[in-house]
Amino acid sequence: MLGRATDGDGLFGTADTGWAVVAESGTVGVYSVSNGTNAPATGKNGVWGITSTPDAGSAGVFGQAFSPSQTYATLVTDDYVAGAWGDTSSVTDGIQRPTVGVIGTADNNYAAIFINNSATYDTLSVENLASGPTGLFKTLKAATADGVCGIGGKGDLTCTGQVKTLATTGGGKRKVETYATQSAENWMEDYGSGTLEKGVGVVKIDPTFAETVSETADYHVFLTPNADSKGLYVINKTPTSFEVRESGGGTSTLMFDYKIVAKRRGFESQRLVDVTERFKAETKSSIPARAEGTPSPTRPNLNAAPHLHRGTGSINQQAAVTKERATQR
Repeated sequence: MLGRATDGDGLFGTADTGWAVVAESGTVGVYSVSNGTNAPATGKNGVWGITSTPDAGSAGVFGQAFSPSQTYATLVTDDYVAGAWGDTSSVTDGIQRPTVGVIGTADNNYAAIFINNSATYDTLSVENLASGPTGLFKTLKAATADGVCGIGGKGDLTCTGQVKTLATTGGGKRKVETYATQSAENWMEDYGSGTLEKGVGVVKIDPTFAETVSETADYHVFLTPNADSKGLYVINKTPTSFEVRESGGGTSTLMFDYKIVAKRRGFESQRLVDVTERFKAETKSSIPARAEGTPSPTRPNLNAAPHLHRGTGSINQQAAVTKERATQR
């Protein structure tokens, strides 16, 4: 199938039912190039797809690798419509290869850009619908040759590098890095102040904070007196409060500051969990893994252009027929 025109459409198909244009090939089904002047609000497009009757599952351009996925069927049920939709199922032909719904590649340029103008919808929504064992990067993975950072199955942020925040200083003229504290266990912290009267004070733990940490009273409290004293210590720790007293039977009245540190509820047993094998499994096909010696996928022959001359007659003759049909429309 060849479509070419010096003016108008190179190939045009329309149908009330069924397929308007069908292309099947052992190499390239449809090869499209645009070298014309800009069309209004569309630019020069090799492929321009529009869905004007957006039924559920419709797309201006739909690309599918191998066969339909169950996820596609789920989104159709949820009434999703797309300008461009890429889909793939699991490859079951006995050949192990990476099969992807959408790929964007570039050399020294943007591989993909997502820009939105909405106070309601996310610019980029990324979800993994699978249940069961969670991975380190199963929802989102961003990698370079030097490291990787991603979102895991339970919304966990996992990074091989530092966790930083850029703070503004110098009246807005400078940006400096600040760094998150790392811990061997999963701790929650809270800070506050209390009053010691005649050597005794009771601190009520914030009920909301108490709901986020272990239900037992195995927390730590660090005290700082705000006036001269014999020293302070903690007794009678419960899940809802703790008592502060002055050392040596002191009877001072003063203000003090405290920090309470407790294990996050549901994660009390975590301590330096070894994820070596999970990390290797989830990064074996990534850029860092290939940098360590894993072979890259076989590169396609980019110089092999599709063969445009098919059927009888010259390209000019075929183009003339196409132009005549376009004029008759």
